[in-house]
Amino acid sequence: MLLHKGNVNVVSLTFDGLSTNLTMAKQLSCCFDDHENIKSFFPHPGNPEENIVIFPDYPSYVKINEKYIWREEKFSVKWYC
Repeated sequence: MLLHKGNVNVVSLTFDGLSTNLTMAKQLSCCFDDHENIKSFFPHPGNPEENIVIFPDYPSYVKINEKYIWREEKFSVKWYC
């Protein structure tokens, strides 16, 4: 709200894939759990007619979890477009 009052237009948030960040996104009404119904935005608190878009930085998430991923004998990645 302070940025909005100062005429700074926030249009997106980008963050790594830590669970706390994903929990915050869910609390802001975003949904990343269902690949068929992804919702990656929430209403701007200063102007509900505008949305703020969430961009999770998935390469960062993979890097954070790299050791865990490569420990698994079966590794599979599913890409949804």
